[in-house]
Amino acid sequence: MGAKRDTSTKVDVYGFPDPAQNKDLNGDPIFHRSHILGDKMGGDWVSENLFTGFGRQNTSGMRRCETKMEKQLAAGKWVQYTGKLNYSHTEGIPDSITMSAYTEDGVLFENVVVQNVTDWQTTC
Repeated sequence: MGAKRDTSTKVDVYGFPDPAQNKDLNGDPIFHRSHILGDKMGGDWVSENLFTGFGRQNTSGMRRCETKMEKQLAAGKWVQYTGKLNYSHTEGIPDSITMSAYTEDGVLFENVVVQNVTDWQTTC
């Protein structure tokens, strides 16, 4: 269940910085190649499914919602998911992503906005 993980730099993601410039003071990456549909749920490592997202946006905000979907799939339930990138401008990286997921049991989460920022977020 899920797409093959490929963290290579070969995937072109709009706005993604040069690897030498993508390090914080501790040497950790600032930005991730974030999935609109997570790879653990079948989202491919292709430009059309990836966006430049701050690491914390990906690991603290989106990850909580993705974990809920993964649990449903592991239980053999279907999940209908939408992810919409939000921009306050015409170019560049998105300001946020709005996520919704539904299962055979009803709403899993709906219109959750995960901000594309460096702060930790609690969602879902």
